[in-house]
Amino acid sequence: MNYYSMILLGQLNFYLEMLIPMFLLMRRQERRSFFWLRLLALAAAGAGLAFMPVLEIGPFGMHYLIVFGIVFLAGWFVFRVRPLDALFYAIAAFAVQHGLWDVLFIVFESIGYMTQATALVIYFCLYAAAYTLFFFFFPVNERGAVKGRGLQFAVSGFIIAFVYVVASLAPWYSEWNILYRLYALLCCVFALCLQCGVFEQDKLRRRNEELRREKFVLEELLGREQKQYAITKDTIDLINVKCHDLKHQIAALRTMGADEREKSLREVEKAVMIYGNIAKTGSETLDVVFTEKSFLCEKHGIRFTYMIDGSGLSFMAPADLSSLFGNALDNAIESVMKESDEGRRVIKLNACERRGCIAVHIENYCAEKIRFKDGVPLTSKADKDNHGFGVKSMRYIVDKYGGNLAMRQEGCLVCLDFMLPLPAAESAGRNIA
Repeated sequence: MNYYSMILLGQLNFYLEMLIPMFLLMRRQERRSFFWLRLLALAAAGAGLAFMPVLEIGPFGMHYLIVFGIVFLAGWFVFRVRPLDALFYAIAAFAVQHGLWDVLFIVFESIGYMTQATALVIYFCLYAAAYTLFFFFFPVNERGAVKGRGLQFAVSGFIIAFVYVVASLAPWYSEWNILYRLYALLCCVFALCLQCGVFEQDKLRRRNEELRREKFVLEELLGREQKQYAITKDTIDLINVKCHDLKHQIAALRTMGADEREKSLREVEKAVMIYGNIAKTGSETLDVVFTEKSFLCEKHGIRFTYMIDGSGLSFMAPADLSSLFGNALDNAIESVMKESDEGRRVIKLNACERRGCIAVHIENYCAEKIRFKDGVPLTSKADKDNHGFGVKSMRYIVDKYGGNLAMRQEGCLVCLDFMLPLPAAESAGRNIA
């Protein structure tokens, strides 16, 4: 069945099928003066295309190339863009036009025999729906179309040129027509995605996700610094109070009895024990994190032990180091705080060098069963969008340094292990435990 004769009015349809999507793509570009008068001029010029004869050189329809050229000039005539940008949009418009015609042909072939009225209804409904979706959901470039995207422009232009050549030859082999339509449709969609930066959008989304994670790490580090300031201030205030009291207690010790002297000495000993929680790992960043967590553990009756030489982690950025160990210890503390048996409120951290890598092992008790997915635990909190990000942040940091991270549950123990490869200059066979 000759579907062309059922819905086409010479080359006017082809002209409009390219002009409409081209203007939808260019709608945010700067308009030239007398915009509406220029549109009227285009409408008047386009009306004459209904009577344009079919011009062919061998199998190639030259009338289509002529209309393509007119559409290209129309875009440059109405909008204030460079000729190369107008060509960019003209190629995209051709991809839309040809892709929609391929869909229309497949629909017609699926239905079979139909009247001209039915064909026209299907034609107008399909194009109206496609243009509406195109207007609301397709990304539009507000700046220069070609700038920074020359490769995509060249590839999509080649694809469309190839589709045009094949389209000119396909009618000679009618038994291949459906296969050709499917192939041409895929080519047009791919070219259009290149033209409108769909693949670039995916790249931007991944980059935004990385920036969001880095922002989270930096905000977390800032929060830790503020907490450490508060801890340090409280510690200094406590030391000042105790030192003031010590002066009076030492004077009073000379006149106290044995029992009172013993009680007073125990208070003095308890006051100076605060220095036991000040971490000295060889890394200022880890000292901040471990000191903070040690005070928190003491407050909740948790025994926190660690063996690590922080100087071996000097190749890591302070923000990454703080976030990695801070999140790991926060998860462990949150877990053991649920234990009613104080004997199980224990967190152990050990680190050593193995085969040019720093291996860190953290373990703690956890009575409840944990569900894992992709090697990380699933959060048990109801607000899953705002929780469970700590483990993802840890994995992101470990991956950033070319390492690997794994978590597992062995009976009542939850174990976290991560390995970070040492830079060549750092790997000297020393043990950091």
